[in-house]
Amino acid sequence: MTGPLHYEADELDELDQAPPLFVDVAALLAGGIPEPPKPVLLTREDGHSLFYAGKTNILFGDPECGKSWIAYSAVAEALTDGRRAAIVDADHNGAAEIIPRLLALGVHPKILGDQDVFRLAEPEESEELLAVVGELRDWRPAVAVVDSLGEIIPMLRLSSNSPDEYTQGHRLTLSALASSGAVVVAIDHLPKSDDARDRGATGTLAKLRAINGASYRVTVAEPFSPGLGGAASLVVHKDRPGGVREHCTGEKRTPGGPVHPGRATERWGAVADRHRDLAATTDGPFVRRRG
Repeated sequence: MTGPLHYEADELDELDQAPPLFVDVAALLAGGIPEPPKPVLLTREDGHSLFYAGKTNILFGDPECGKSWIAYSAVAEALTDGRRAAIVDADHNGAAEIIPRLLALGVHPKILGDQDVFRLAEPEESEELLAVVGELRDWRPAVAVVDSLGEIIPMLRLSSNSPDEYTQGHRLTLSALASSGAVVVAIDHLPKSDDARDRGATGTLAKLRAINGASYRVTVAEPFSPGLGGAASLVVHKDRPGGVREHCTGEKRTPGGPVHPGRATERWGAVADRHRDLAATTDGPFVRRRG
């Protein structure tokens, strides 16, 4: 293009109303730099939490290590506290499996049946997935669980091994949900290769880069079984805001990362309430610090 640019009057109005291109650092300094964000959901016994609002948080690990139970516990916490929650079940677990788990975690059936409080979606193709994301972004849940990344990226006809394509899929789904202020909890899986497992979840390293909340590697501590509960160990793989490691104990080397003395490990468990007759009842999710 050569020569000056010319704009119509309505185009000039749009330019005037557009957000500024540069940050007003002077205004930021005058108003005081805000405190770093703190985790707000999946609360431990000591009152500290594990997941950040308005950010993407990841749980990854091998099958049957407790990832879904942990994510559903965040949903149960929000619902029992009177807040909205949603689950995007792209992994085809099915309502017949998900709802009993939420009931076992103490959510009242009346709450689960109210679509103004709880929403469960089972998208089958990309257009439906994006429609669900758009509806939930406007609906503004306190927490949105996406299960799993291994399904939604291919559903969008994108590759988990391509940095550019994964980034595009992440922005269309997880970032879009987080923009509503929701605690976004996405579930992912480990690769089969031992070398690759040390680096984290399957696919491109862009996955790790895109996480702006906390990422946890989940391993079984005590196998989960109906009526008896179970426990899982969580290792902090990434904590961009730093609000989780601030309150962790023990020394642990995160896979593919440095040693964080006294700030790396968590323990999560669901314990059965043997005073009730339900087959898979728990007395509520809790997270216990490992000594």
